Amino acid sequence: MTATVAAALGLAVAACGGTSPSSSTTTTERPAPVTSAPPTTTVPTTVGVTTTTTFSPTAPQPSAAAAAAALVTDWGRQDRAGAESVASPAAVAALFAVTGRALQFRGCSDQSLPITCTYADRSSATGVLYEVNADPAPGGGWYVTSVQIE
Repeated sequence: MTATVAAALGLAVAACGGTSPSSSTTTTERPAPVTSAPPTTTVPTTVGVTTTTTFSPTAPQPSAAAAAAALVTDWGRQDRAGAESVASPAAVAALFAVTGRALQFRGCSDQSLPITCTYADRSSATGVLYEVNADPAPGGGWYVTSVQIE
């Protein structure tokens, strides 16, 4: 009966997760492996800043026609500093890219902004036109915003 009891006892112990007295192996439970996410780092970002500057003439004129005339006169004299006081840098660059010519005033539009004053090239048989566009200056008066040569 001892062999039968020992065998039954061994089965009961094995069923409970233990070892039988006659068994030489043991079972051990292993903990589940621990996984972790790789460390994260925060990288500061710099956002670009765009600065917009509004041109403000140093010598605004009383009308669009006066601003156009002042620019054309300064251009004829090759007075770039004078031109820069009544016109935007883009308008000055456009007009001064052309060598001085004899221009004849043809009039200004007055229907909508910008006011366009037209000049004709008297020295050219091709009928080149200069359109000088003027807008109200931020502080009052008028200044030339652009020049198109057609």
